[in-house]
Amino acid sequence: MNYFIGRTQEQLEEALQAAQEELENGKQLLSSSVGESAFTFQSENSIKKRIQQIYVALNALDSDTYPASLIIPTTRAAIDSPDYR
Repeated sequence: MNYFIGRTQEQLEEALQAAQEELENGKQLLSSSVGESAFTFQSENSIKKRIQQIYVALNALDSDTYPASLIIPTTRAAIDSPDYR
């Protein structure tokens, strides 16, 4: 599913670069609050999922530069594969 309909290729490439840098730097987001009990956590796996979602959108715009082979199928086998970790 393409979650980024309406975004330009340039916008998606910028988002991809930002996500890749987060992954490269080991960035994780953790926040919480007491009032109304809110909690947020962004792990390495959620960054990888966002990268895959961006690849899906880029593939829809330019399948020559971003072929379907870059997209990991969202199956249990893909999540458990060493390439996904």
